[in-house]
Amino acid sequence: MRHNIGCWLVFLLALWFNLTGLVFAEKVATLDELIYPRRIIVENNRVFISDYPHIYIYSTTDYRLLKKFGGQGQGPGEFYMDAALIHEKEKGLRFHLTPDEIVVNSMGRLSFFTRQGEFKRMIRFNPFTSGRQFITLGRNFAAWENNREPGDMHIKINLYGPDLKKIKKLCRGDFPFIFSSGSPTKVHFFRLEGPIYETFDNKLFVSFNGIQEFAIQVFDDRGEKLDTISTVYDKIKLTEKAIQTYKDDFKYLFKRGLEHNLKNTLFPEFYPAIRNFTVSDGKIYVLTFKKQGDLSEFVIFDVQGNLLKKIMFPVAEMNAKRFYPYSIASSRFYQIVEKDEETWELHTRNLD
Repeated sequence: MRHNIGCWLVFLLALWFNLTGLVFAEKVATLDELIYPRRIIVENNRVFISDYPHIYIYSTTDYRLLKKFGGQGQGPGEFYMDAALIHEKEKGLRFHLTPDEIVVNSMGRLSFFTRQGEFKRMIRFNPFTSGRQFITLGRNFAAWENNREPGDMHIKINLYGPDLKKIKKLCRGDFPFIFSSGSPTKVHFFRLEGPIYETFDNKLFVSFNGIQEFAIQVFDDRGEKLDTISTVYDKIKLTEKAIQTYKDDFKYLFKRGLEHNLKNTLFPEFYPAIRNFTVSDGKIYVLTFKKQGDLSEFVIFDVQGNLLKKIMFPVAEMNAKRFYPYSIASSRFYQIVEKDEETWELHTRNLD
């Protein structure tokens, strides 16, 4: 009798976990080489992870390390980030994949490697007058830049040619700093991360952090606007409890930078509509701020902007604002999670 009751309890618990979505991603590997990873891309049976000043390539078959390349410096095949740019270093090396190359941003250069991690070439540019975080768009590139003209300060996404010379402005978003005469400068908390943008099939997808409109703008490789992907969105109110959690986390993380400025930080009435998005396998996976316990909402579109579905899914978080790096490939979710100090695990689970 007790055996039967135990079986029923196991069955009911399994059913409950399935119905509520509380089935967490499975650990598949411990990645002992990593110290402070900040980006991951999974594609073609490979896992690519940036951990400044290196990039690691693992196999998805047995998760063994295939290649480590990079290093701190300013020579060919090396990466450099100025110590003064603490916010950029916190976000880590931005890299992306083309069909034939790994393309890595670091200060004042764009470096190109084979898919096996062998150095090919680099393009130098002035990091103070050019764009930031270049990403390949057909034969061209897209990147963001601060526009600091008096009376018209904003963030813009520009199109650049193969030589990284600016061609034209594509779109603009609000500047994180809000200036008013006679008052201290205010900082919009959700605009500090900069724009979110990715490319897929020679199209650029852009959204700006901090906006309360659910909108992803789409451009072709010549910089012509094709569409704006949007959907009906229920605004989520930002509670005083949540604001205090943000403040507590960032007092701890940035003792010399953000703590004394928190009194001048602007927290809006509602969360932004979009927290993050990624484009993979012909789908756009939009992460929102909607949560149910440990589950976060993904709103999934096809690349034409048709809404496919909404799901609640476990996304591990570093702190109140930031999630651990994740990637989506073949409808499978991969995430690097810190188990304890300097121990990193790769977790994965189907999104379907």
